[in-house]
Amino acid sequence: DSLESYYQEAGRAGRDGQPARGVLFYRLEDKRIQSYFLGGKYPRREESQALYALLRELWERAEGKPVSLKVLTEASGLAANRVKVLVAWLAGADILERSSRGLRRLRDFDSADELASYLSAYEQRHQGDRERLRHMQHYGQTTDCRWRLLNAYFGEPEVEDCGHCDNCEERAAGHFDAASPDRLATPPG
Repeated sequence: DSLESYYQEAGRAGRDGQPARGVLFYRLEDKRIQSYFLGGKYPRREESQALYALLRELWERAEGKPVSLKVLTEASGLAANRVKVLVAWLAGADILERSSRGLRRLRDFDSADELASYLSAYEQRHQGDRERLRHMQHYGQTTDCRWRLLNAYFGEPEVEDCGHCDNCEERAAGHFDAASPDRLATPPG
């Protein structure tokens, strides 16, 4: 799921100083699937703002009573899953509380600036997730030494090729011309 997790597991495998073997299951289609999930996890700013404004309006009409998720979804015109993501986002900001009776207002954003700041932080997390996905894809396709790539990802000093990863072994067997961080392997079909 991320290079951080992969690195942690690889470290555990080799902790005793003995050789360890790990398997990375990678398909190019995985990027499309993960990109799809990231799109659902991070709605556009306009959707977030519009749903929040609608929810405030519904709360005003309900005179302090909870608003049902069904009513919010129907009024928004958004897909139910998208509304659930946005409601989770607002719950994470302590704007609302979810219960069996509906969505209860806890507070409003103090200002338009607070809302904008929260949305910006959310967008930065989205960009970070996209970057991690890009790094994981590069890791899966590179012909460079995997250990060296991991070190670079974590900002560690540059190291020589490890000589033990699949790419180093393939290069030693003459299957790759030379190590190149820009050269990508063709994933298995």
